[in-house]
Amino acid sequence: MRNYTSRQRRLRAKRPPRRVDNRRPKRHAEGVPNGKNWNRLADLVLRERQKARITQRQLADRMGVDVRSVRRIEAGQSVAKKTVAAIDDAFDLPTGTARSSLEQEHPPQQPRGREAVNRILTMTRDELFREAEAYDEVEPGAGDRWIRWVMSVRERAWEQEERRRTRAEQRHDAD
Repeated sequence: MRNYTSRQRRLRAKRPPRRVDNRRPKRHAEGVPNGKNWNRLADLVLRERQKARITQRQLADRMGVDVRSVRRIEAGQSVAKKTVAAIDDAFDLPTGTARSSLEQEHPPQQPRGREAVNRILTMTRDELFREAEAYDEVEPGAGDRWIRWVMSVRERAWEQEERRRTRAEQRHDAD
């Protein structure tokens, strides 16, 4: 047995244990007990990162997290809720896309609040199709449903605007 100095013992105690094998950590199994599918989120992030042609470090900077968090996500390991929420902003995805892929839900069908509806009303055709493609990546066919919903929202908004104009004209004519 080798005799270590006290300094060597302290240093040796602080070192993390070495991995016996050089394999990557296992990803979560498909039937995760808490109902979250981290592998699905990992696939989404990896696909979006490769599409944007950015590194893990650049993605971490966009998300405002450490690069280790991005590595954990892509390895299919669990991360904080705040980190999951930052994924949508980093890739300009519709709000809730990352969370819905994690929880195996359908992508959010309706934006909440007046601001979200106003954003939809001011989107260009290209922006609408880009967002629909993002929905399709989460679940095939979701983009078409989202486009139909957006068109109905726009039609209702146009009808309401037309009614407001006619009422205003009627009041103006009555005066």
